[in-house]
Amino acid sequence: RKDGRWQTILRRPAQSGQKTTALYFYGSTSEEAEQRKAEFLADTDGADAGDTRTVDGYIRYVWAPTVETRTVKTKETYEWALSHILPAFGHLDLEDVTRTHVQLWVNGLARNLAAKSVKDIFSLLKGIFQLAFDLGRVERTPCLRIALPEIPPTSATILSLQESMDLFNAAQGTVAWRPIYVASTLGLRKGEACAIRYSGIRNGVLKVEKQMQRQKGHGVVEKAPKMHQVRAIPLPEDVAKQFKEFRTSSDFICPNSIGAFLDPENINPPMRTALKACGLPQVTFHSLRKSACTNLVSLGTPLPVVMRIFGWTQIETLLEVYNQVRDDQVRDAMDRLQKMLMTVE
Repeated sequence: RKDGRWQTILRRPAQSGQKTTALYFYGSTSEEAEQRKAEFLADTDGADAGDTRTVDGYIRYVWAPTVETRTVKTKETYEWALSHILPAFGHLDLEDVTRTHVQLWVNGLARNLAAKSVKDIFSLLKGIFQLAFDLGRVERTPCLRIALPEIPPTSATILSLQESMDLFNAAQGTVAWRPIYVASTLGLRKGEACAIRYSGIRNGVLKVEKQMQRQKGHGVVEKAPKMHQVRAIPLPEDVAKQFKEFRTSSDFICPNSIGAFLDPENINPPMRTALKACGLPQVTFHSLRKSACTNLVSLGTPLPVVMRIFGWTQIETLLEVYNQVRDDQVRDAMDRLQKMLMTVE
């Protein structure tokens, strides 16, 4: 594989009414990947039927070896979801779990957990039973046509122009200072802010063509931007001037304390401190990108211009996800309408 790991594939032949299943096993060497596949075959084909008949045994010996948890966060998420799945289904035989069981379980979760949490836990259970179906362990999956709680629409907290500037000033002297400015003025993502260089500026135009991203086993690596959204942003005069003030001996516009590339995760602690100092809500770094978009639109920037700055090709992304309306914008619009009505004779 391109990331240096080895991968081996186990293809299970199709059974009546089912599709061929491909299972992937990974290792740091080809021998390690083959060993994991061999261990899986030994557990599933050579084990006593009782070992994997129950949901608990099946998850432990069949499903778990096929799951690749490349990050600690993913592993913790799976463990959290399984802590809700196993107490309800672990003692049951796979074939005895019905759609009614699953629906009642989902209803119970919904009384104590947020709708999104219920959906995430259910998605894992659905994947577990889908593999069981593909392997011929169950005749049908009990996770079809399950009514899930509706996830209420959420909107990120949008910082006004003044709030963005207050945050920028509060973060001075920390590694978050420059990235906050870049996100608030140019709408860059966190990884993109950490990757831009002075050498990437030509004739006043900044080329955004890389992002820094943490990858398990490899630390922080440089990759193409999300969705390969390479773009060129003409720098406003004030931004170009600020970049000159930022400049150190490093080629990175947003370097770490010793002038090397900045780990995106190291931005979070000082940013939280700066937000608290300003009395602002604990927004994510990505909220700065959304704020920049909303503020550009509120200033009357044509939508095609906003799309070019942010690297989008679909206007739906702008209208449905990023461009959010603040209360003060609504009041301003209503005030203007009121003033216009008062001038009508």
